[in-house]
Amino acid sequence: MTRMTFMLIMMLFSSIFISGYVTQRAETEPRANYAVKLTIKAVPEGGDTTPSAGDYYYEYDPSQPPTVAVVTANIDPNYKFGGWFLNGIPINQNPIHILMTQDYTLILLVQYVLPDGSKGGAGGKMPWVI
Repeated sequence: MTRMTFMLIMMLFSSIFISGYVTQRAETEPRANYAVKLTIKAVPEGGDTTPSAGDYYYEYDPSQPPTVAVVTANIDPNYKFGGWFLNGIPINQNPIHILMTQDYTLILLVQYVLPDGSKGGAGGKMPWVI
């Protein structure tokens, strides 16, 4: 093997090694200034939310305090606030305050209340509407 061939092989090897090292290092460092998404889902009857149902994007920078998203349930007459599901976890406060550090799905849960004040189920209404 000539010295020139050896040097070419070493240069190729070192560029592959350095490239792999830089790529691997970059993937382990925290991302800065990226968007996180809040998806709000409300039922077609029984209430709505402020802000309204839909997708909302927030800028997130791990080196800064996160944005706080505030969502309020607005419940219609004959319905009762039943809470929220935030990424599948039940939460029973209204309004809800969410630190936007990751993607979230928020679902409003309402309960139909009969005119006599008892909880729903009669008249074709489901007791819980999601």
